[in-house]
Amino acid sequence: MRRFFFISTFEYAKDNEIGHLNLGIFSSKSKADEKIRILRNKKGFKEFDQTAFKIIKFGVEIDRDNLKKESMNLYSVWLEYLDEDNVSNYVIFDYFSTYKKAKAMIVYYRKHTRIGKKHPEKFEISKIKVNDFKSWSEGFERYSF
Repeated sequence: MRRFFFISTFEYAKDNEIGHLNLGIFSSKSKADEKIRILRNKKGFKEFDQTAFKIIKFGVEIDRDNLKKESMNLYSVWLEYLDEDNVSNYVIFDYFSTYKKAKAMIVYYRKHTRIGKKHPEKFEISKIKVNDFKSWSEGFERYSF
């Protein structure tokens, strides 16, 4: 069964600075909106236009019908690598309902994606609590170049 979740993000570009922050994964659009309402006047966030906040809907295959989305953990498969210009790049491949599924997909991504073949040792799995309102709760400091 596919269940849908919502990622709140914040993307900005200002003064030679580009940023992308994942603010959390939520069980409903209203919870994702609530996270944005909480953060919009916090340090760092209030310096930018509110259009920098985005909500992205995505689905995850879940084996059991009786799981409550509100109390789940998801597992994100991602990697970070340096490109030829020595710039750090961060790629999130997907989200999974179990660690076992995430681990199995790393095997697939290493064989079937260009970036996976080039950086097979860089894959990571992060456990993410759904409806975690603690992330970025203090705001953020901007980098200075």
